[in-house]
Amino acid sequence: MPGNAEIILILAALLSCIASAAYACPGSGHSVSYSFCRQVAIVGVPGILIAAVVSMALLGGAHGGGPIGMLLVIATPINFLLYAGLGIAARAVWGLLNKRDGSAIP
Repeated sequence: MPGNAEIILILAALLSCIASAAYACPGSGHSVSYSFCRQVAIVGVPGILIAAVVSMALLGGAHGGGPIGMLLVIATPINFLLYAGLGIAARAVWGLLNKRDGSAIP
């Protein structure tokens, strides 16, 4: 059974991949609901915004765009690191709160 650190990394990887895949969802036709894809894609917005900034810096563009594939290649690892960091921070805060009560996290 994986430990807590592995679970955080697995969840962060799944969340970042699902959020990035949701950006390609509207192009898949009528079989997928656009509103569902839009709601899932909102989870990946921080990575897409950072990817736009990175693409502007690398390509020297002023509009912050680029091919969606390039943005997703940049955004997926950014979202992974963001979600992994949030998971680790939440675990640390949870540990501090439980330490006050006298109980410990296994």
